[in-house]
Amino acid sequence: MLETSSIHHSGLSQDRLHRLSRVLEGYVERGEVAGMVALIHRHGEEAYAANIGWQDREAQIPIQRDTIFRIMSMTKPVTAVATLMLVEEGTIRLFDPVDTWLPELANRVVMRDPNGSPDDVYPAPRSITLHDLLTYRLGIGWGNHRLQPRFRALTPSPVGDVLFQLKNGERFDPDTWMARLKERPGSRTRKRI
Repeated sequence: MLETSSIHHSGLSQDRLHRLSRVLEGYVERGEVAGMVALIHRHGEEAYAANIGWQDREAQIPIQRDTIFRIMSMTKPVTAVATLMLVEEGTIRLFDPVDTWLPELANRVVMRDPNGSPDDVYPAPRSITLHDLLTYRLGIGWGNHRLQPRFRALTPSPVGDVLFQLKNGERFDPDTWMARLKERPGSRTRKRI
């Protein structure tokens, strides 16, 4: 595996930055990704940069810092970083319930059996937390194949049209979408790790 990295004096732990390189290398070594470029900026200066793996594995073309990537779903990591900055500042806490900010997710009911009837439910043993949202473990049943048609109906147009070939899907504003989500039972697979 090909790797080039640089670590600059930035006030960040050099040991932890080396550990970061090893973790990123592991993704390439296991074949989970062909290559990656990582960059950390701190106080307006580059603190860490790494080009790890291959732009084209078969042709053995090393990845470069300016390699162009196809990326999707970037709202999630940007939102997660902004949220974790608020956690770091102490504005919000990671294991706080989100009931105050998203009342539609408060007082959830969950299915007794994830593969059972969506009508056989009981009160959730705890609230959904910020940590649950960030780790995509809301317990709302997106992955449950029996419930997918119900959740597909919640996916607004044009996304639902593209992902699920829905014809003339409804267009929901965020408040309507959350209200509809509230009507769906959760799955009891939510666990704090």
